[in-house]
Amino acid sequence: MKIENINRQSIDVIRKYIANALQQIQEDLGVKINFGNARYDDDTVRFPNVEVSLENAKPKEEKDLEWVMKLYDHIDTNKIADVDGRYKFSIVGYNRKAKKNNWVVLDHVSNKKFVMPMESVERYFRKEITQ
Repeated sequence: MKIENINRQSIDVIRKYIANALQQIQEDLGVKINFGNARYDDDTVRFPNVEVSLENAKPKEEKDLEWVMKLYDHIDTNKIADVDGRYKFSIVGYNRKAKKNNWVVLDHVSNKKFVMPMESVERYFRKEITQ
C-alpha cells in the first residue's frame, strides 16, 4: 500500500506501522513508546511528542499529584468521598496545566475518571481534625 497524500486516515495507517515496527524494541528494552498527537500538512506528518518511558513509570498526573500534595497537606488522598449518594470518589491525580478543574478523581462506582475544582476537593477530601 502506497500513501499518496497525508490526511487523518493515512496518519492512522502510518502510526500503526510505526507501532508495529517498534513493538519488538519495546519488549526487548522494557519500555513504552507513545507518539502523542500528530501535526501534518498535505505531504508531511510529524510526531513532535514522542515519549519513551519505563513500563512501570507512573502517569504524569500521578507524579503531579505527589508534587502538589507537598502544598496541600490538609487534603486526604486516601479518603473515598461519598458524593450525592451516587458517586464514590478518590483523588488519583493532578493536572498542573489546567486552570480550574485540575484535580483528577476516580469514581469507584463507574470506574471513570473525572476532574474536580479545588473548592470541591476542599469540601470532600479535607482531613478530619482530631483534638
